[in-house]
Amino acid sequence: MVEIESWIVEYYEGRDTFSSFESWMDSLSDVKFAALSAAIELVLVPNGLKLIGTHWLKHVEKGIFEFRIKYSAADIKAMYANLEINSPMPPAKILIRLFIHFHGSKIILLLNGYDKARNDKPKRQQMEIKLARLRLQRWRAGKKY
Repeated sequence: MVEIESWIVEYYEGRDTFSSFESWMDSLSDVKFAALSAAIELVLVPNGLKLIGTHWLKHVEKGIFEFRIKYSAADIKAMYANLEINSPMPPAKILIRLFIHFHGSKIILLLNGYDKARNDKPKRQQMEIKLARLRLQRWRAGKKY
């Protein structure tokens, strides 16, 4: 049996709790947080760069990718873990976007994200890409803020 290596997820850490990736995750509703967690655990971590060319992952610019989540946690678990889940969570429109960076063949850096269902304007998307670019530059410089 061949063991498949998984990616390791790291979060961008800002100067304070308000500028970190984790603080954004904590602001999501329970339904959207569950979808985000399931997508990271069951789709992104085991597949990494193999997702390029699928509806899950889009190359944005050098070093930055957009991980697209449009399914509920129950749907993701049914598709990727062969689990039928009767979700007690109310339905919600899921359109979460994560901007990520693949470092080598081991680390996925989660730079930032936003809920596109709440704001789908192109200007918002460009603002989030700009933030991802800035955070990646800071991370590469070793400052991690």
